[in-house]
Amino acid sequence: MANELQDVGFSLKNIPEYSTGNTRDYLKEQTKRTNLCIKCGARSGLTKGTLCVSGMAARCRDVRLNLTNPPTQNTCLYLSQLEIFGIPQKPFAVSGDSGALVFQVDPRNSAEEDDQLYCIGMIVGGTSYYSTVVIPIEPILKVFNVKMQTFPVEPMES
Repeated sequence: MANELQDVGFSLKNIPEYSTGNTRDYLKEQTKRTNLCIKCGARSGLTKGTLCVSGMAARCRDVRLNLTNPPTQNTCLYLSQLEIFGIPQKPFAVSGDSGALVFQVDPRNSAEEDDQLYCIGMIVGGTSYYSTVVIPIEPILKVFNVKMQTFPVEPMES
């Protein structure tokens, strides 16, 4: 939707595109990048957020998540997860968005370039204080021995 694109800093003329298959591994890099994160969830649509940082490096956390219904039953411990807070003061993801991929946006260097998207993980849940828990993408790819699909840019016919 056009209003969702505008809410996350894009437009109908500047639509985010992920065709490179680029990923970013915060577990190895502990990078200081705190660029905007976006996702398109099945329930909440396109939203933006920011990585929770500690000392200006992405903080990987061990988080207890409740994955049962009703919520008062058993919890699981997820190790080395990324934590994202929604901007502005709204949830980055809601129940029903699990499995959505999360991308970090590197702003373009010039008007002729596009913003670059890097897949950083997949949503697995949320916390009691309204942050979103994201499993890093690299361990998922490694376990399944796969790579992200790339889509070569083809010239438009005129």
